[in-house]
Amino acid sequence: QGSLKVTKEVESDVVADHATQYTFTVVLGEPVAAAWTQENVTVSSDRKTLTFKLADGGVMILNNLPADVSYTVTETTVANMTVSPEGGEITGSISSEEQKEAKFKNTRDTGDLTVKKATSPASIADEQAFKVTVKYSNGKYLNSEGKLVDGEQELNVKVSEPLAFTGIPVGTYTITEVMGTDNANVQVEGYRYDSTENGTQNATVVKGTPKEATITNKYTQLADVKVKKTFTGITEAVLPELTIGYKIEEEGQETVTGTLALSDTEGLEVSEDKLTYEWTVSGVAVGAKFTAEETADSWLIEGYKWNESTTKKDITVEAADNKIEFTNDYSQGSLKVTKEVESDVVAD
Repeated sequence: QGSLKVTKEVESDVVADHATQYTFTVVLGEPVAAAWTQENVTVSSDRKTLTFKLADGGVMILNNLPADVSYTVTETTVANMTVSPEGGEITGSISSEEQKEAKFKNTRDTGDLTVKKATSPASIADEQAFKVTVKYSNGKYLNSEGKLVDGEQELNVKVSEPLAFTGIPVGTYTITEVMGTDNANVQVEGYRYDSTENGTQNATVVKGTPKEATITNKYTQLADVKVKKTFTGITEAVLPELTIGYKIEEEGQETVTGTLALSDTEGLEVSEDKLTYEWTVSGVAVGAKFTAEETADSWLIEGYKWNESTTKKDITVEAADNKIEFTNDYSQGSLKVTKEVESDVVAD
């Protein structure tokens, strides 16, 4: 009689792989004795096939096997694992003089994953750090070194510097952008954050084929609109309580309205016959329609004639140099009254 020693080794960053029970079968050229039994080993009805399980570091020694008979040890195929020896099978002949040994090693298959960041429009925040998490299907997270660890890991990714993970366990990863309170993490100066495309997505990493995942943030460029008001023909002493209403219309967005009052600004130019004031409306979407209109009758001044001027204007907002200008011109005349009397009555 002889014996056969079967050992199991697992190389993997996935903790569960080391606890998994892997199935082995030993097929003998002749059956074991009718009374043959061994703990944790199942014997087939023809007594030629022995089945058992081993985890990482496990050892099974099959004793009292018939000598000089062939054996074939086979490990049941496991997904996403590469087994050594190739094919997961070892053959030989039982010897009465020495213990035969069959060593099996499973290595978790690995692959590469690149997480990319993009913005639309492009090139508006190439060096800005955004935050993502990369969660494996077993609940662990990739850290900055590409290791699976417990607890959520927020990783920085830039448009100019993608996150590249090499040699990570194959399987499904969930990539999620960390938005922050009120989307604070995705704000870009000079732009309005609108939406995220593929902000949470699954990426399946496989052996031999690099995987890429891209998260795209969409933005609208913002600009300033300057509204200028000029009065001619009057002085500050008679300046009316003028107000200018404005309206911002943008496709897909709610209409925004507001009011500009003289009390909200200071004069740019103040002279005896010319008064100029200016307001700045910030954060207006490029491409929006901006309309400004003087409040009805607010330009009327008692004792002055208002020489008709345009009171409503609109522009399509561009990236720079957005201006709307109004001029109200006034005039004031005089009347000379004379008197002549023809009479011989002195009192007249």
